[in-house]
Amino acid sequence: MKRSYNRSLAALAGYACCAALFVASLLACSEKGDPAPPPAPDQPEQPEKPGQPEEPAPPTGDLYEQRLDLVWPEIPARLAADTELVAVENLVYRTCMGEIGGEEVRNYTICFDRTKRGGWWVAYPLVASYTGKEKRPDKWAYDPEIDEKWQASLVDYSYPAKEYDRGHQIPNADRNCNASIQAQTFYCSNSTPQNNKLNGGEWAQLEGRIRSSWMCADTLYVVTGAVWEDDKTTPDREGNECAVPSHYFKVLLRTRRGNVRRAGDRIGEMDPSQLKAIGFWVANADGQGSFKTWTASVAEIERRTGFEFFPTVPAEVKEQHDKADWGL
Repeated sequence: MKRSYNRSLAALAGYACCAALFVASLLACSEKGDPAPPPAPDQPEQPEKPGQPEEPAPPTGDLYEQRLDLVWPEIPARLAADTELVAVENLVYRTCMGEIGGEEVRNYTICFDRTKRGGWWVAYPLVASYTGKEKRPDKWAYDPEIDEKWQASLVDYSYPAKEYDRGHQIPNADRNCNASIQAQTFYCSNSTPQNNKLNGGEWAQLEGRIRSSWMCADTLYVVTGAVWEDDKTTPDREGNECAVPSHYFKVLLRTRRGNVRRAGDRIGEMDPSQLKAIGFWVANADGQGSFKTWTASVAEIERRTGFEFFPTVPAEVKEQHDKADWGL
């Protein structure tokens, strides 16, 4: 009887011990929380939607301090010191943002010179989603982010001198997807006094060729600029003297195939053999012949202007000058 009693006590003790361990394990789980689920398998990178602008992070301050020049491939390197042509203290950098299909995108960035009343360069991405059939506006406007006193007074009319047009740096037809995006190309800061025969002739032909033949799903990167090699000026509507460019240029960069980039691919990290670049250089005057004769390497235009274009791209790409690559 005593042995049976002892065996019963031992069994009860064992059950109590097991129960205690079970409760303790429950408490431990409740303190730590449920174990994390196993990680999901890696998802394949999704290709960019054809014709969609990339990386639309809006700047909230100095684009160079934010290193957006390393994210947006079209942005030229910031000048660290004066060059033969440019005084850095006169420069204002400004990025216009907009919306396409409810998404915020960058429109263009300008390097504006307060003493010239115009921009040394305007840099922008070009894909199909930026273009459309929006009606051209009738009037220009002052750029709200640049003091009006530095801009040419061109809101209602062009320059009084008949030989000059309000020459767009970024063409309005590159941004006619909607009214607000296009309106920013009609800021006075985006204008320089351009020879009217050049503007309405071969320069317009070059702009049209860029849209019709070289724009691509991978994004075409464009920098359009003006160069002032002399002191020629012309008055605006209020009599302010505006510097007349001696030359204009365009530099272009894209992938060769035009449709190989995936989301997250940075063009500056691609193999140089996958990229192509070309430049165009022309005097601001009538009688400059076909735009097909204006070609130069991007590196040559860097040497002429003092600016470094497409700074994340290998130098060998910018040395290219193969007109056949561009069907010229």
